Amino acid sequence: MVKTLENKASSLPIAEARANLTELVNQAFYAGIKTIIGKRGKPQAVVISYEQYLEMEKLIANNCNSQKSAKIKKGI
Repeated sequence: MVKTLENKASSLPIAEARANLTELVNQAFYAGIKTIIGKRGKPQAVVISYEQYLEMEKLIANNCNSQKSAKIKKGI
């Protein structure tokens, strides 16, 4: 059973994720639903769409560049 959380996310154990992987990938791709996969009640991984992944990578890169720029401006 997939437990839906706030902000279009769901959470479930690894065994259930394995059994429903196609559905989870389709939910990520078509509906933007993120799935947190856990083991013994602890988060281990997240299934997100490729578009969400690219957006996240872009944000991380921009943040890193901003931090580097700030350090350069400070003379560090």
